Amino acid sequence: MTSSVVIPTKDRPADIQKCVGSIIVQTVLPDELIIVDSSSTGISSENQINCENIVGDKIGLIYLRSSPGVNKQRNLGAEKASGEIILFLDDDVVLHADYIEKILEVYKLKDDAKLGGVQGSLFNYYNPNWINGVFKKFFFMTRASKNEKGRFLPSLGYVYILEPKGIIEVEAMPAGLCSFYKKVFNKFKFDEDFDRCTDLEISYRVSRNYKLYQTPFALLTHNHSESTHLPARDFNRKMLINAYNLHRKHTPGKLKNHIAYCWSVVGEVILNTIKSIKALDARPILGILDGIRHIMQMNKEG
Repeated sequence: MTSSVVIPTKDRPADIQKCVGSIIVQTVLPDELIIVDSSSTGISSENQINCENIVGDKIGLIYLRSSPGVNKQRNLGAEKASGEIILFLDDDVVLHADYIEKILEVYKLKDDAKLGGVQGSLFNYYNPNWINGVFKKFFFMTRASKNEKGRFLPSLGYVYILEPKGIIEVEAMPAGLCSFYKKVFNKFKFDEDFDRCTDLEISYRVSRNYKLYQTPFALLTHNHSESTHLPARDFNRKMLINAYNLHRKHTPGKLKNHIAYCWSVVGEVILNTIKSIKALDARPILGILDGIRHIMQMNKEG
């Protein structure tokens, strides 16, 4: 069983080096590493030299340049991949030493014509307090849980699972720690019109046709690089608009889903109002309101 690792990166030279460093010490090495870089020319050239030095002759390295767009970068990397399994990683993750080995073990264990993909688990996950969890559950908002089933909500929010006790079936996989059979991925690919909710969008399509699994035995650390993160206002605006586009694409005309989606937006307004008040920073709620205005304008224009 051959495997390819695909990493999109942009302007994070320190992060990509740490990530690559964790790949070349895996107990089971991938057959190739494909890095798709949309950094500025100077940073991209530096990244390539550094990554080539780290990898050496341990595995094959394909270094590609691309215009910005994380889904475009992922799709380009997958197009060039020769492995039967494609593992997608964010550039700010660090793999535990047996991550790839444990991912591939699931493909062997669950060998089935309906198997589509496998995800690992976060070692340094954020564990929200119970009040946050109850609030998000009430409003059908995307949340993390330890004791529920990984599933899409009527709003097309999602319940991510923390610390599963064993290998479990899920309906969605985070884009930064997912993997697919290449033959399955080629039927779906990442939708390049989305720049948020990308994992939910592709997972929704794949999980209607194939089984997806999460293993607690393949662990990685996500360092949440701040170097290129959007400000809170821009992030919330994009998040809300893309969540709406997800709902509009996959559950159009379904009243139950539309009501659940609108209810989740009410939750976002309340939650981000509280965040803004506590932080004395209006940007979180302003981003949500910007998103609502944009969605209303989209509907007005048809």
